Formats: sequence, C-alpha cells, structure tokens
Amino acid sequence: MADIQLYYFPVRGRAEPIRMTLAAAGKKFDDVRLTGEQWAAQKDKSPYGQMPYLVYKGKTYGESKAIASFVARECGLAGKTTEDAMRVDEVFCLAGSLLEGIGKVHFEKDAAAKEEKQKELMDVTIPKYLRFFENMLAENKTGFFVGKEVTQADLSVYDITDTLLKQNPKMLDCCKEIQKMRKNVEANKTIKAYLDSRPASDMVCWRDVDRLWNHAIGGPDSQHPVHPSVYGLEKNPTTPHQKTMSGIKLYYFPVRARAEAVRMSFAAAGKKYEDIKITQEQWKTEKEKSPYGQLPYLVYKGKTYGESKAIASFVARECGLAGKTNEDALRVDEVFCLVGSLMDNMGKAHFEKDPATKETLQKELGTVTIPKYLGYFEKMLKESGSGFVVGKALTQADLTVYDITFSLLKRNAKVLDNFPEIQKMRKNVEANKNVKAYLAARPDTEF
Repeated sequence: MADIQLYYFPVRGRAEPIRMTLAAAGKKFDDVRLTGEQWAAQKDKSPYGQMPYLVYKGKTYGESKAIASFVARECGLAGKTTEDAMRVDEVFCLAGSLLEGIGKVHFEKDAAAKEEKQKELMDVTIPKYLRFFENMLAENKTGFFVGKEVTQADLSVYDITDTLLKQNPKMLDCCKEIQKMRKNVEANKTIKAYLDSRPASDMVCWRDVDRLWNHAIGGPDSQHPVHPSVYGLEKNPTTPHQKTMSGIKLYYFPVRARAEAVRMSFAAAGKKYEDIKITQEQWKTEKEKSPYGQLPYLVYKGKTYGESKAIASFVARECGLAGKTNEDALRVDEVFCLVGSLMDNMGKAHFEKDPATKETLQKELGTVTIPKYLGYFEKMLKESGSGFVVGKALTQADLTVYDITFSLLKRNAKVLDNFPEIQKMRKNVEANKNVKAYLAARPDTEF
C-alpha cells in the first residue's frame, strides 16, 4: 500500500486535478474509486461523510481544497513562492466554483428551474470563468498560470476545459491563452501518459444540456466557432489581478464571517495591513473592481487575489500560522474549509425567506449540523492533546474555530458545555496577547 490513498467516485469531478498532480510528479498513490453502492457502505468511515478524502501515512483528511493544496506542495506543483501558491489555490477554487455551477444544473429536479439554470450556465457562468482563466494566462505571458512551468493551476483548468470541449469542440476557439496552456500541459510526458491511460469518465452527465449548447453557442456538430463576444474577449480584457498600490489590503464587508480568520491571523502575527470594510451601498459600485465580483479579496504587492480559502492559506503561511510541516498546513486548511461549510449552513438558515422552510433549517442546524461540526473540532483537539488543533502552538486553525464558536456562543451560551477541548483551545487563543488586544478592540458584529 502506498503512503497516499485518494478516495473518490469513479469520475473526474473534484478529485481529478489531485490525481493529475500526483501523476505529474510521479508520486505513487492508491486511486480508490468507490461506486455509489460501495460509498453507501463506506460513508460512515469517511472523515466528514463526503469525498474526496485522503489517507496520508495512516491519517485521514477531508475537504478537497485542503487536499489539493497539500498535494500541490508535496509534489512541487504549487509554484516557488507563497504568492505563487496563493494563485494556484485561487485557480483550483475557481475551477471548483465552475464545477458547482455545472452540478447545480445536473442535479436540479424541477424542470422549469433546470431550464433557467441551464441558460444561466451557458450564457453567463461558463463564459465568465473562461474569461477569468484567459485573463490570468494573458497576464503571466508564459503559457502557464504561474511562473514558467506546470503547476496544479494548469491541471485544474485543463481538466475543467477538457469536460467543456467534450461537449463542444469549438468551445475554446476564442480562448487562445487557454489553448496554449493546454498544449503545454500535454507536452509534459508524464501527464500525457496519465491522460492516455486514465479511465474514460465524465465530470457529470451532460445529456440534459445538449439542446442549450446547440442554441446558445453552437453544438458539437456546429461548423461555427464560438464568437469571442460570448466571453467578452473581443476587446483587450482587463485582468482580474489589477495593479494597485503596494502593501497588504483586505477587502470585506463590516462583519466577521469569511474574513475574520484572516484578520485574526494578521493580528496574532503583528502584521500591518489595511482592513477595508465595504458597506452594502459601497459594494454596489465597488463590485466591478473586485477580481471575481465577490468578497473577500486581498491586495498584495500591487496585485489582487480572490477566493477566501486561497487568501487564508497564504496569510497563514506568511504569518507563520500554518504549522511546521506540510501535513500541519493540510490540517489548518481542512479546518478553515470545515468552518466555511458550517458558515454556509448557518447562512442558508439565516437568509431563507419561507417561514416554514426557515424553521426546519434552523431546527436541523441546532440539533444536527452544529453538534456534528463541533464534534469534528473536539475530536481533532483531543487527538492533538495540546490544547491546539495542530502541534503545540497557535495556528490559523485555532483562530478559525475560535471565531465560529464566538458566533455560536452569542446565540447559545451553553453550546460548548459538552465540548471541553474546544473550551480549552479558546482559553489558549485568548492567552495570546496580540489576539487578546485585537478581540478587545474589534467591532461587535452579529456574524
């Protein structure tokens, strides 16, 4: 048995860039592909009831973004600097968001809603993400996303565009930079050998969207290439990584939520940065200036970066809060992603407009979801045995769990009564002078 076992379904989906990264580096790993039937029997053995998950030297880890970052670093495919690694993470996250958009169409059961989502996918979502990728490549000018050689970023976009090309061979006719990058990936002999030998599989089933492809941008048999205007590439595009003033600037709403672990990391390390809080009114005009029309985003040394997980990982490493080893960093990333998933569930319940549905979601949140995630964190802390999630010192993982439990305690003062390890960790966080000073000074917000 290899040191690395990767568990996923027998499709490409969220695991394929990880498989390709391991293959590109010539790393031996067990590619364990579980059928739906096998997954039903094995789901309880997985870390968080989801795939992919990774077993590394006997320890199990979940969360695809965390796994991908770890594997990229282990395989030397995360670039040469922490800034390179942030870009690689950013691209993986963007490709994952596009995959989510495809999945929403595929799994929608209501016929009218499905048709509406299909149209948005074809007219808006796919063109938007291809434009992001094309612009990044144009900015780098090397035929790769980062530096002058293959990284996991190239493999992530190669795989998602491979799926798009299977549906429409002319899909990338106006995306010259992506075409060039794909040729560079295929020129790598190790990757080419993997591509030639991997099992044939789709990312998702595309039968449902054939008609809309034919209508919107020309189907597989169309003799007409996709017009550049579909992707907004008929003119000189502005890159999502626009040049700005130097220094570190973090842009987010005036709440804690997805930016607070980053703010707390800066505070713990004593790093100076500009904490720019944008109101909803300001966001209406600022949105177009953001890299992907969303917050948070980070400006670092004159370039802008999006995707909260990519930003958090970068800041953790820059601040010395990612642990001492690559495996430590995997755990730190994993915890950040888990807290993000818990936030998603909390947000879903909070913003639900239908009273009956809202009541159901809130009940499930309180009786199932929150206890489940707190159980994950409690278990990690118990295994660590140090009062910290990773090692024997503060990391971003502790700060992330501290902040989400701060929100939970505001709603229910007894929510942690059965989680003594989390209580201990919270005391350790508050014992850090820099963090304590930050907590005392920060504004009080609901989220």
